Amino acid sequence: MEFYENWSPPAHLPWGNNYPGAEYPLNSNLPWINKLRNDGMTMSQAYAASPKCGTSRYSTVTGRYASRASSARRSAFRNGVNPVSATIPNTKLQDQNRVQDGNDCSHSNIAQVFSKNSYVTGMVGKWHLSDTNNRLTSEVKQEIVSCGFQDVEA
Repeated sequence: MEFYENWSPPAHLPWGNNYPGAEYPLNSNLPWINKLRNDGMTMSQAYAASPKCGTSRYSTVTGRYASRASSARRSAFRNGVNPVSATIPNTKLQDQNRVQDGNDCSHSNIAQVFSKNSYVTGMVGKWHLSDTNNRLTSEVKQEIVSCGFQDVEA
């Protein structure tokens, strides 16, 4: 893989040549950072499944569009078709027995797939995929672990 030695951040960012990491030259004593620089992948395009954080997070974890969340589909069955803005409160990583293929948490999410292939999984930061508040309480941490993540940190 080609390394771009003269990489700089996009011009609209305020860093100029003082971007994070610029103080560490390529041959400094940071072997793992150098490995990422030399052997890493350049991603020139990125896409998000949703412009909102909770629904985008759901899509990243499950590989499904947020409108396909079993909790959102359960709500739609009760209340009729929901507009996209109403999907967010109902996009949760919870299994729903009353919805066909309602196993968002227990089957085929990213943590489950990685764990089955001998990877250690973890979740760091805000969750927003349960019905509780955004703080990572012990109850929320246990819910995250039950969905397949082995380590959970605030």
